[in-house]
Amino acid sequence: SFSIIVIYKRYNFASDQLTHIKSQLDAMKSERDEYESNFQYARKIANELSNAAQLLQSKSVDLESDKELLLKSIDRLKARIQLDSKREVIEQFGPGPHHVE
Repeated sequence: SFSIIVIYKRYNFASDQLTHIKSQLDAMKSERDEYESNFQYARKIANELSNAAQLLQSKSVDLESDKELLLKSIDRLKARIQLDSKREVIEQFGPGPHHVE
């Protein structure tokens, strides 16, 4: 009967240890799931940032192209204004030479 009591106590101790280990394992699984969820969220954010960077890059190229077109338009307008101004001066004052006092 003494050995049955010892065996019973050891069984209870082992059962308690097993319950504790299972509890720790459940906590670790929960922590792993949280890490996995955070990792997936981080990956999603990284993909969104990458897409945004690509979009910004393409917009930057578009803006550069628009800038070049605007600069060309400005140059054409300057040339046109110069020609119109020259024509008006010649119409008003003749071909010259002109002297300013």
